Amino acid sequence: MQRLERLQDVIKALNENGHNITSVNQMMVAIGMSRQAASSYATGKRGIGTDTVHKLAEHYGVNPSFVLYGHTPVLRLPQQFSEPAAAYQLSSPQYPYDQVLYKELQERINDLHRFITRLEKNLDDKEKIIKLLEEADR
Repeated sequence: MQRLERLQDVIKALNENGHNITSVNQMMVAIGMSRQAASSYATGKRGIGTDTVHKLAEHYGVNPSFVLYGHTPVLRLPQQFSEPAAAYQLSSPQYPYDQVLYKELQERINDLHRFITRLEKNLDDKEKIIKLLEEADR
């Protein structure tokens, strides 16, 4: 259901950028879905999968990371395509925005590594302080 809500945000962003989309159903039909399948997406009966996200990204320039995970921005930024795909060593570079997803994920992983390192250092510092305090009490 979150992805369906995100599609409403996508429609809003697209309309702010000159599109005239009135519904999820209309957007899905525009990317080549049958009206019945589009209706299933629009009502939330059918989940939004990666193939649909790929089509939205190719057709409208939607940031797949936003639809799948809620990461901003809603729409891809032009500079996200200026770097060559080879720089990211993608396992499946069949879609032009895979390098964007890979880069975002790699940045998040690096941030987590830095955060974990800081936590470990703080934990070590706290353990040393506790040990010193215990020794001082004796």
